[in-house]
Amino acid sequence: MYLYGIQFIVLLANITKKQAFTFSIFFILLILTFSQPSHAQNNMQISWQACYGTEWPDEAKSIVATEDGYLIFGEVYYDITMGGNGDQDILIYRVDSTGNMMWSKTYGGSGAEYPNDIIADNQGNFYFGTLSYSDDGNVQSGNHGEADRWIVKIDGEGNIIWEHSYGGSGREYGGYVKLLKNGNILTYGATTSSDGDVPVNYGYLDDWLMIITPEGEIVQSRV
Repeated sequence: MYLYGIQFIVLLANITKKQAFTFSIFFILLILTFSQPSHAQNNMQISWQACYGTEWPDEAKSIVATEDGYLIFGEVYYDITMGGNGDQDILIYRVDSTGNMMWSKTYGGSGAEYPNDIIADNQGNFYFGTLSYSDDGNVQSGNHGEADRWIVKIDGEGNIIWEHSYGGSGREYGGYVKLLKNGNILTYGATTSSDGDVPVNYGYLDDWLMIITPEGEIVQSRV
């Protein structure tokens, strides 16, 4: 349960289908509004609720409030009906303030993409961070080896402004993103690499932080 202002945003998942196969619904979004302080939960009421998903297993990871609704960030497993590239892709829904679908898009390549984090900037754009095993599809920046940190900037309609794979010949973990006051992006996680974008390795798995510009250029890379 995520508290945003005076609203609770609740993400629920998982339904069981025939033959005991479990599909994970992308999410059920409930907005509970209330007129009393947060401890007075008995006064909360459901303002609206909606359910979104595909016939394939999908899962929500994060939600961002926008000026007119919400952006929901998650993953879908092999859904070619929505333009998925195969294996596991990033799935993003944008809905208005009452839950009506505005658009939905998938991002990724023929390998697996694992969602980590998404943020909004002050110009109506969004940055999301993932772990990617692909070097095709939307991952046009290639792959350094094993899994890379894949950062993507999209506009308010979900169109890719730029995407970049960061890493070395080893495996990168995480892809968390944070907007800094000067407009740059802090991205962090872990790495086993000691080459490429990773300056050094102190022993197998190290913490790895980068600062990048709004255009994706590396300002700092620290282990």
